[in-house]
Amino acid sequence: MRNVNIVARYESKLLRRDIVFLGFVVIALVGISLWQMIKQGRVNVFWYKVALPSSFPFFSMYYYNLVQVLIALFVCMEVVYRERKKDAMEVFLCRPFRNSEYCIGRFLGIFRMFLFVNICVLLVCMYINLWVVGAPFNVWIYVFYLFTLSIPTLIFVLGCALSISAMVKNRPLSVLVLGLFGLGVYFYLDEWQFGAFDFWGRNLPNMFSDVVGHPDLKGYLLHRLTYTGLGVAGVLFWVANMKRLRDHKEHQGLQWGSGGVVVLCSVICLFLYWDAIRQRECRSEEYRQAYVEYQSRPKARVTNHEISYEWKDGEMWLDSRMTLQNRNQERLSEIVLYLNPSLEIYSLKEAGNDMGYHRDQQVVVLERQLLPGDTISLHLSYKGKIDEAICYLDVPFEERHNVGRYDPGKRRGLFNFGTRFAYLGENYTLLHPEILWYPVAVPPINMVSPYAREINFSEYTLRVKTRDGQQVLSQGEPEYGTGEVFFKNRQKLPGITLCIGNYHKKEIEIGNLHVEFYYFPGHELFFEGYTEIQGEKLSKVLAMLKGRLEARIGRGYPFQKLMLVESPLSFVSFLRKWKTGSEFVQPEFVFLGERAASIPSYVPMTVAKKFAKERQENLDDPEGIYSVERMGLQSNVTLLQQKLHDILPMYYDFTGFLSSGTYPAANMLLSKMFISKKKYTIGNTGLRPDDMLAIDCLKQASLKEILSNDSLPDKVQARIFELEAGALAAYLSTSVAPKSCTNSRNSSLPALNLKKLL
Repeated sequence: MRNVNIVARYESKLLRRDIVFLGFVVIALVGISLWQMIKQGRVNVFWYKVALPSSFPFFSMYYYNLVQVLIALFVCMEVVYRERKKDAMEVFLCRPFRNSEYCIGRFLGIFRMFLFVNICVLLVCMYINLWVVGAPFNVWIYVFYLFTLSIPTLIFVLGCALSISAMVKNRPLSVLVLGLFGLGVYFYLDEWQFGAFDFWGRNLPNMFSDVVGHPDLKGYLLHRLTYTGLGVAGVLFWVANMKRLRDHKEHQGLQWGSGGVVVLCSVICLFLYWDAIRQRECRSEEYRQAYVEYQSRPKARVTNHEISYEWKDGEMWLDSRMTLQNRNQERLSEIVLYLNPSLEIYSLKEAGNDMGYHRDQQVVVLERQLLPGDTISLHLSYKGKIDEAICYLDVPFEERHNVGRYDPGKRRGLFNFGTRFAYLGENYTLLHPEILWYPVAVPPINMVSPYAREINFSEYTLRVKTRDGQQVLSQGEPEYGTGEVFFKNRQKLPGITLCIGNYHKKEIEIGNLHVEFYYFPGHELFFEGYTEIQGEKLSKVLAMLKGRLEARIGRGYPFQKLMLVESPLSFVSFLRKWKTGSEFVQPEFVFLGERAASIPSYVPMTVAKKFAKERQENLDDPEGIYSVERMGLQSNVTLLQQKLHDILPMYYDFTGFLSSGTYPAANMLLSKMFISKKKYTIGNTGLRPDDMLAIDCLKQASLKEILSNDSLPDKVQARIFELEAGALAAYLSTSVAPKSCTNSRNSSLPALNLKKLL
C-alpha cells in the first residue's frame, strides 16, 4: 500500500501542473457556480427549481458530472501518453513496483484530484443553498449524490478511458473512439431501454421526498453499481494490458479474469435494473388484455359497500361487505368483479357459505348466477400489497415511465421526481379508486372504447384501524373511536380514497363549506408570508373567490367539505382526453404535490413579496401588503381550474354521470356546455382562426367517429368538444331558456336529442 500511495501522490502533483486539469477546475468552480446562480439564485425562477432539499445538490452534481467526463477523458489519455514517452514516470518504471501497484496508484492519484474538486463544488453549492437563496437544506442528500451520482460516473469514465487508451495505441484514434462513445450516449441513449446504457443516469428518478424518500432506491443503486463495477473492470484491464516485465506473466491471467468477473456482476446488476421495468411493462399489458377480454360482459352494480382496513404484518388486511344488483334485462350467468391482482382473497362468502370463483389477473369471476333485478350480499376478505402497474393502462408505457421528468416548459426536464401511482406502507398510504384497492363491479377504464366508460355510484362506509400520530383521511364524516376511525358518506359516490400519514392540519369555514388543508411537518411554506389576510379577512376573500369559481362552473359545490392534501413528490397522474380531470381530484379531495414543486404556476407568498419589492411596489403600508396577498390567494385558487388540479369533476362527474354506449362522451359534452362562458344562442359561434381544422373534421365525420380517431392531436379534439358543446347549448336554447340551462344544478336535465349531435 505504501508503493501505491507514493505513485498516487506523484501522479496528483503532475495533474496539478496540467493545464487541461487546471482549466477544468476553473470551469467546475466558477462556471458551474455562476450557472447555478443564474438558474436558481434569482428571485424570478420557477419554484420547482428551488423548492426541495435535493434541488441544489442535484443541479450542481448534474452539470459537474457532464464536465468531469469530458476532462477525465483527456486526462486519462494524457496519462497513457506520458507513460509511453517514458519521461515523467520513468522514476517508477525502473523500480521493482508491481504493475498493479503502479497502475492503481496512478488511478488513485487522478481520482483524488477529481474528488477534491467535486467536494469544493459541493461546498460552493451549499453556500448558495443556505446563505444566498435560503432554500431547504439536507446535508445527507449532498453526500448521497456525491457517492451515488458523481463517483460512479468518475470511476466508469476513468476505467473506460484508461483501458481503451492503453489498448488503442494511436492517440487520435483513442480520442475518436471515446468521443463518439460519449456523444452517442449523451444524444441517443438517454431514454433507450429505460436509460440503462446512460452512465450519467440522467433518466433515473433522482429527487428526494421528505415523506417517502427516494422514489426507486433499489433501481437507482443497481444502475449506479453497474457503472462503478465496469469502471473497476476497466482499471483491471488496463493493469493486465501493461507491457512491463515485472509480475506481468504470473498475474496477467488473474487480472483479466478478475476484470471479467466484475464485468459479469455489473451486467447482472444492469439486467436486474432493466428487467424490473420490463416486467412492470409486461404486467401492464396482461392487465390491459384482461380488461379487453371482460369488457363486453354484462355487469352487476354495487349498491352498498362497507370496507374495513387494517395495516398488519407488513401488508394491508381488508374486509368488504357489499351488495350487488343485476340491473340488466338479462340473467347474469356469472358475476365479474375487479380487484388489484396483488391482493390475495382468502375468504369469499355469501350468507356464511363459501362461494366458488376464479381469477384472471385483476378480474375475479364469481361462479354465481344473478337474475334481473335480484341482489346478492357478499363478504370478501383479502390482504396483501398493491401493484401500481394496474393504473393508467390507456397511457403509453413510455409516457408513464418518463412523466416524473418534470419541467413545465419542456418535454423532459432536468429533475426526475419519480413515478408513483399510489403508496402503501406503515408510515404513509395513498390509495385511490383506479388502483383497485377494493373490489368493484365496473372497471375504472374502458379499454375497448374509453369514451363509453361507465360509473357505478354506491353507498360507501369505511372503517380504519389507526396508529398513533397518523391522520386518516377519506370521504364522508369521520367518527373517532378507540383505535379506529369510521367514515360514512351522506351521498352515493363513484369511489372512495384512503390517505394515511403524519399530517398537520389547518381548517376554515367558508359559508357552509368546511375547508381542510393537510400538509407534512415542516412544510408551512403554504401559509408563510400572509400577515394581513388572516382570520375574518381570509374567510371573506376565500368566500369571494369561491363565488367566482362556482359562477364559472355553473353550479354550487355539491359536498360538505373540501380537503386540500399535500402528496409525496413522486405521486403523478395524467390528463386523459376521454375523462374530465385527473386522479389528483377525487370526491372532496384535491392532492397537491409536495411543497407545490410540481405545480407550474405556484409561487409562495414569501417569494411573491420579493417580486413585489423588485417591481418597486409599496409594501410599507397594510393596503399594499393586502393587495399582494389577495393576488396570491387568487392565483392559488385559480390552480383549482387548471389541468391536473381542475375540480370540475367534483361538480358533475362525482355527483351524476350520463353514460351511453350509443352516444359516448355525452357526459363530457354536457360538462363543457355548462362551463361555457358564451351566450347560448344560435349564430353566436365565436370562431377562432385556428378552428378551421376542427370544423373540417366535423364536416367529414360525426363526433362519435372522431372520438375513435387516435391520429387527431389532443388540442384539435379538445376544440371539437368545445364547438360541439356550443352547438348543444344552442340547440337547447331553442326549447329551454338559457338561464335554465346555466343554472340547472341537481335537477334532471331536459330530454336531449343527442343523436343529432353525436
